[in-house]
Amino acid sequence: MNNLKLIIALFVVTTIISSCSSDDDSSDRPENPFNSLIVGEWELTSRTGMLNFEIGGLGIRQLESEASNIDYTITFNEDGTFIENGTFDDTTRFIVSTISSDEDFPREPQVDEVIIDNLSGNWSILDNEIAFEGSNSFVLDVEIFQDLTETPPYTINVLDENNLVIEINITARLDVNEPFSIDDTIIFTYSRVN
Repeated sequence: MNNLKLIIALFVVTTIISSCSSDDDSSDRPENPFNSLIVGEWELTSRTGMLNFEIGGLGIRQLESEASNIDYTITFNEDGTFIENGTFDDTTRFIVSTISSDEDFPREPQVDEVIIDNLSGNWSILDNEIAFEGSNSFVLDVEIFQDLTETPPYTINVLDENNLVIEINITARLDVNEPFSIDDTIIFTYSRVN
């Protein structure tokens, strides 16, 4: 059950990681058509995720998550800074397990409220990847996540005048009581506010 709490914590964490360490200096951003298109305020309209993990070679569990009751925006400024605010409910659902000991694994959806209050920092785009950095870098206190301090870049799947779709993929191998691996994909969909 402790592993379940840690896995769900990781799933929630990856939904709210918005700034990460980066060597990019936003003042030296190379010219990229995405730089001018992304400037403005964007409203989150959808956030979906899929988490696969394997525990000690015993089998695979699969969870999915989806945001609801969304009231969240992120603003990308021309000077390479951003600010994000808002809330949404993150509902995590158990999908499948090949682990025989999972008879007690919770089958009911678990809902966590995600609150993001005035997080800010810098953004930069290189090709179709956006990186975030800032004083609000997400630091995990749980020791098993210490290897995840370097967040992979967010991939821009769609960016036009009215739509922004960003995807992040996190793959990690962690050792708690027994080794387990995680493959997590989250897709954020936004509509332009202004």
